[in-house]
Amino acid sequence: MTGAAILRLAACLLAFCAGAARARNVCEGEPLPVVARGDDPTPRVLLDVDGRRDMFLLDTGATQSTLWAPSAGPTRSASLGLPNVQQADFLQRSGARHAARGVIGADVIARFVLQLSPGEAYAAPACAEGKLRAAGFAPIAQTGFFARAAAGARPNVPVVFVSLAGIRAYAQIDTGYDDRLLAPTIEINPAFLAALRAAHAPLVAAGKVKVATCAGPQSRGVFTSAAPLDITSEEGAPLRRIARYNIVVKSDAACGGVGAMAEPAAQLGASFLRIFGATVFDAGGGRVWIKRQ
Repeated sequence: MTGAAILRLAACLLAFCAGAARARNVCEGEPLPVVARGDDPTPRVLLDVDGRRDMFLLDTGATQSTLWAPSAGPTRSASLGLPNVQQADFLQRSGARHAARGVIGADVIARFVLQLSPGEAYAAPACAEGKLRAAGFAPIAQTGFFARAAAGARPNVPVVFVSLAGIRAYAQIDTGYDDRLLAPTIEINPAFLAALRAAHAPLVAAGKVKVATCAGPQSRGVFTSAAPLDITSEEGAPLRRIARYNIVVKSDAACGGVGAMAEPAAQLGASFLRIFGATVFDAGGGRVWIKRQ
């Protein structure tokens, strides 16, 4: 092969690789440097806040963003270099031993479009519906759940809908929930558990798990089931079927969230991000997008 031919081949390969990278970054967003932490499924990225670059947890299950500090303090505003977000309010909470400097919660994530893929994160000011559909994504409407401005009694966090043994419910996507101990984990509230039992769902008790909560450490019941877990749109259209998963019962209401809901509700751990492959959070467009199976 001549030198010119080698150069042409190299240029072709480079173009192919660049095209593949653009295909992954479907919204053509700004890449956020991801910090890998072993088998931890929660997304952590490097961000510049008040001119200082540090690691932050991207937590769609948190309704308010946080800066960890040696001691708790009042909410303060800080500069933040993200699309559509030049300034944001942060709670100052005591947490000197946290590995990350803080948490970027759903209140900030709602202001831009976030794409999460295994080992990758992208932030864009907006994302065209046609691009998402062409890339094989399916929309899940967020009416009453995830929006630019919080409204209603439910937490302003993104959701998918699930169907288990004929029981349908919404399930919050909690990217800050490290569920690697029982991956993947779906947490359900007492109303969901009662509905499953009334439907004679095939539940098998699998012991207890200790979890850290805002009210301190708690022990929660664990179940498995032979029934598949279906991830659906708000209308019930099937998007993903998951055969193996763990059910954890979130029975306390002290920390809010699905545990405090009277209706059947659930919460998905961060390991579901790996199952989905790529997830796009677009509060401005009123949708979360995942790829069909």
